[in-house]
Amino acid sequence: MTHDNTVNLRVGDVVYWEWAEDRTDPYQYWCCSRIAKAVPNLSSHEGDVALEDTYWSSGSDGKVFFEKDIGVKINIQRIANMDELEPCNKGKFTEYAAEDCIDLSHPNNSNYNVFFIRKGAKKDTGRMKRCLKAHIDYYQNRANYYNREVECLQERLDNFDEETPDNNYVPCDKNVWWE
Repeated sequence: MTHDNTVNLRVGDVVYWEWAEDRTDPYQYWCCSRIAKAVPNLSSHEGDVALEDTYWSSGSDGKVFFEKDIGVKINIQRIANMDELEPCNKGKFTEYAAEDCIDLSHPNNSNYNVFFIRKGAKKDTGRMKRCLKAHIDYYQNRANYYNREVECLQERLDNFDEETPDNNYVPCDKNVWWE
């Protein structure tokens, strides 16, 4: 992560965060998304905003950091402000440049309101064509695999040993209805 500890945070900013010091505790990020949203600071701590880790959707159950913690307790990298983003379906990521696609999903929230495109982003025709090519390659590889399977199964059928049934391999694919 590239640290951006000098950024002036405002409400609605979203950041990646990590501990400033290396820790040996394997559970150091337990129940943490390492994604935080800047919210109004309602405590007596210094600063206008607090950073709430998004794992529990509310910092009250998880990690909350204050501006004074940045660069001391945690390092941050600003992602964007929510005002700069439009929610989308993850499928839209195939149409825009990677830097315009924001994925805020994490193990405790992977489907709801976590995919965004930067407002004003233009569709990336190069990325769209690369995605189409990748799909062509994927389905061509699957087609080649199934063609090889057909050849192998046809050979087994052609050489089926009626006299010694135990010498025959018969597949059982749950997707094939055979009765």
